[in-house]
Order: sequence, then C-alpha cells, then structure tokens
Amino acid sequence: MLTSSLFLFGVLAAFGDSYQVNVVAYTQSENFAGIDAAGDFVVNVSNSLMNPGSSCGGVMGASTCFETYYVGQQSGVYSTALPSLNWDDGTACSADGLSGVCNGTHEVLGGFLGGVKGVWDGSAGSLTEIMPGESFDGGYINALGDAVFIDGSNDTLVSVVDSPAVSGLDLHMDMVDPAAVPEPASFWLVGLGMLASAAVVTERRVHCRVAVKHSRDRRGW
Repeated sequence: MLTSSLFLFGVLAAFGDSYQVNVVAYTQSENFAGIDAAGDFVVNVSNSLMNPGSSCGGVMGASTCFETYYVGQQSGVYSTALPSLNWDDGTACSADGLSGVCNGTHEVLGGFLGGVKGVWDGSAGSLTEIMPGESFDGGYINALGDAVFIDGSNDTLVSVVDSPAVSGLDLHMDMVDPAAVPEPASFWLVGLGMLASAAVVTERRVHCRVAVKHSRDRRGW
C-alpha cells in the first residue's frame, strides 16, 4: 500500500511574503496532477502501482491512483480517479532568464539568476530564492502563491506555501480595549482589596464563634 506524508524542508522569510517549503516525496516516477484555488494539490502515483503487491489506498488491481493533500493535513487521501477540485494551475512563464509558472502576480521560477542556480518564488517581480542549487522541472502555482513542483536535482516533489506579508497594522492583534486590560497597579489594588475582604470575613467568623461561645457559657453548655 502506498503511504507518504509531508516533510518540512524550511521556512523562509523575505521582506515581503514568507514561504514554507515541504518535501512531499522522494521519487523518480511520480508527478503532480495539479493544485486548486485553496492550496489542495494532487500527486499522480499511478506508476507506483507497478510494484508487486501495491494498492491504491487499499484498493487492489487499480489502474490509476491519485494522492490528494488537503490544506491542514499532513497525509494524503488516495483515490482511483482524479478528484474534482477547483483547479488553479497557473501558466508557463519566464523572467530574468528563469522559467517556471505564473498566476496573476505570483511566480515560481528555476534556473540561473546572476550566475546562481536555484528556485525562486515571489510576486510582482520581487523574487526570493527558496531552494539554492536546486531545479524547477515542471509544476503549478495558484492565485494565492501556493505552488508545487518537481525538483529534478534531488528527485523530489516539493510544496511551497505562501504566507502573505501584512500591510499596515495587524488589526486583529491590536484591536484590544485598553480599559478592559488592568494595569499592573490595578492588579495590585485588586489584590489588596481581595486580602481586605478575606480579613473582614475571617474577623466576622471569629466574632461569630466568640458570640456562640458566650451564648453557650450563659446557657451552661
């Protein structure tokens, strides 16, 4: 039975976006079938069925097999038919002597840039070298900037997740009502108030016990 999972290769932060690079598989026989608009991607693993005793997710005798990686999942889901997804593969393109695929303002390119070999990712002409010394040998990129491609130098299938940079203030972190968060001095005052309340309660309990004792003494208990 075919099994595989994502292996984190590295996270690269540039002045703009950040890129998480994952090795999907080490192989010479498999290739990507495509990527969808959400970042889900599919690997065509049909050639692996030629291995004796192989199955497609437990299905024996299948002639085709596909492994789908959904966003947020580390392991693929097998199917004997290509899943129906909202495909967003991008188109072939080239820039600065590099070649690869583009989708809108996003691009993943391979080749030599300034005499340096590698794979570059970026948007609007701003490139970041995500895999120095490696190669781009076919792949796909969606409009979010998420990409999958073959690195022929290492016989690997690679996934790249694009995390866009936040422009301006990160409002979901900053939108906190200051009045709702006590200052350190306020915590100190609250603590003193709690101690004072505890002392009052203790004093009342002592008075009550003394009063009960006096009452018992009068009654001869």
